[in-house]
Amino acid sequence: MTSEDRRELRYQRRKAEKIKDQPDFSELLKPENLYNSYKLCRKGTSWKAAVQRYGKHCIRNIFASIEKLKKGEPITEPFNLFEVQERGRIRVVMSVRIKERVVQKTLHDYILFPILKPTLISDSGACIKGKGISFTRKRLKEHLRRFYRKTGNNEGYVLCIDYSNYFGSIRHDVLLEFLSKKIRDERTLKLVKEILDNYKEIGLGLGSQISQLCALFYISSLDHFVKEKLRVKYYGRYMDDCYLISDSKEELKYWLKEIRKFSESILGLTISSRKTTIQKLTNFKFIKGHYCLTSTGKIKVFPDRKTFLRFKHKFVKMLKMKYSEEILLPVIQSWKGHLKYFNSWKEKRAMSKVLGTYLIKSS
Repeated sequence: MTSEDRRELRYQRRKAEKIKDQPDFSELLKPENLYNSYKLCRKGTSWKAAVQRYGKHCIRNIFASIEKLKKGEPITEPFNLFEVQERGRIRVVMSVRIKERVVQKTLHDYILFPILKPTLISDSGACIKGKGISFTRKRLKEHLRRFYRKTGNNEGYVLCIDYSNYFGSIRHDVLLEFLSKKIRDERTLKLVKEILDNYKEIGLGLGSQISQLCALFYISSLDHFVKEKLRVKYYGRYMDDCYLISDSKEELKYWLKEIRKFSESILGLTISSRKTTIQKLTNFKFIKGHYCLTSTGKIKVFPDRKTFLRFKHKFVKMLKMKYSEEILLPVIQSWKGHLKYFNSWKEKRAMSKVLGTYLIKSS
């Protein structure tokens, strides 16, 4: 027996142990799990009439959902559709009703997340506790430090990749094929397929926790391709926004060519030509932040100018409309929390002239 054979046997043995310990469909049939999910789902939405009606007969509704799951009856319901305007772009949010949301929350927290999280690389973030946008920014700064320590200069480049209509382009057949390799419980896969098929034939909707996790997992195969096949050392991803760092522009062009080929042939995704750029490390933009790696190795991060002006105009408008302090102070605290991750002395000074006494009260 060769070393390769022994390595393969160890891999198959560990794989079998992981499958044996996987959570299964029985987690959805436990009333305490559904009740814990309901308590989490009602946070911030307890004022809604639908949530109050569900909570009034909470135990009865939970056991009704359990009976449906046992009999294999559909648990999906029509969506609540509404539009959100974000920087002039209108997004359609497909909100899940409370009955289905409780089941989806249980499915996510007790089955899907424990199974799928270990398959993700450490440098992929979004919709995971402790791995939000701040985590991705910290990892990018750490990769810039390591690049500088290795090369001794800031003469490098970063490839920033973004996909066109990412959520609307996810293919259900490809996603289910990926999930079937990780999830062995047939009833769980059937329920996930039912939830996915409630959307259009292609694409996932915004507003569902299952959609967020599946969207994060969908490009996981690309993460492993980049790290294990292309051997990219400085790589990170926040949902569909990726970055790759190298000292050679030609190498980045080759990586982009391979990633585009993998994305189109395996994932059925299209890389946006307009948003995908190769920039110098001395001045580049990624996830609403401007980064600068200096010749001494210092990393400067500045907030996006458009985002800053948008908040400034919004706050001036709120002052003119005479909003109460109860509404204004949380807005200021949120903005101050956002600025603490940047080199933003000028922005703080400019905002102090607008905020005035509110800045002191929010401290």
